[in-house]
Amino acid sequence: MRSIFIGFLLIFLDFNFNIGESTIGLTPDFIGYILLVQGLREMEPESARFAQARPFAVGTGIYSAITYALDLFGVTNQLGGLGIALGFLYTIVSLCLAWLVVKGVLEAEQRRRTDLNGHSLWTAWLLMAVFQVISYVFLFIPVLALTGILADFVISIVFLVALHTAKNRYAVLPPLPAECRESKREEE
Repeated sequence: MRSIFIGFLLIFLDFNFNIGESTIGLTPDFIGYILLVQGLREMEPESARFAQARPFAVGTGIYSAITYALDLFGVTNQLGGLGIALGFLYTIVSLCLAWLVVKGVLEAEQRRRTDLNGHSLWTAWLLMAVFQVISYVFLFIPVLALTGILADFVISIVFLVALHTAKNRYAVLPPLPAECRESKREEE
């Protein structure tokens, strides 16, 4: 869970340095996706949702590495509407990835018969999905664009706090017995 949390932290919190047309990401998303894939692999015994999320994490990680390079060379700014469309598609896939992680946490809660903060995480994901879509709509209404960006930032923090709580609650659980890990693999 720690790798999943740190991965999402790096993905959601972007700090960039602009030099002319070039953008240097100080916290590259693709590094977050590498950590996320590692965490998903470690959490697979808890829920099959984590395994289902891995291809999304790999795909978005590759996409984010490509866009990082394009940003570095100043190409992304020249894409115009195509860049916005690709960004929206990336957002949708990222939301699907986060949804699978949330569902994995909820299933781990059921399996372990404990509270891992899954309900709060689900609520935060739902709000994040709504606000991310709204922030894309607001891009076309310049007066509201900043409002959408700020709302998206705030709800991303709420999601990260809920995920951090889930991570901390999971950390104190005893490890799954070996037979549970093996039976989970056989179910798949």
